[in-house]
Amino acid sequence: MRASVATELEQSKFTLSSSYKPQPMRTLEEIRADILSLEGMKDYDEVANLVNEALPGQKPRTVGNFVRQLGAFALAMRVVLSHKFTSQIAIGRVTGPYRYDQVATRERHIRPVEWLLPDVPRTTFE
Repeated sequence: MRASVATELEQSKFTLSSSYKPQPMRTLEEIRADILSLEGMKDYDEVANLVNEALPGQKPRTVGNFVRQLGAFALAMRVVLSHKFTSQIAIGRVTGPYRYDQVATRERHIRPVEWLLPDVPRTTFE
């Protein structure tokens, strides 16, 4: 019996691996481009519905991550931004409404922000 179980497992592994088709990798920017305007969104549930429509087949954690980030951006009144290339964090207050607008050659999610503390060392939060 052990041999037949092992054989079945090997066959199932083969079937799974032979039917797997890797999807082309997409950049974060390409994924965000699929999520259109958040104007008029009143709560995180509405943002979640939009993200689910824009990103069909994504893992729940991926969808949740986008919902939290975009929802906080479109609905919240405070901003904490981790500088990408330095070890600093910026803290700001949203000063105006969300809009989806053309910037240079792309459409972007935009909110005006007053930066209260633009260069806080990350070590402050440890």
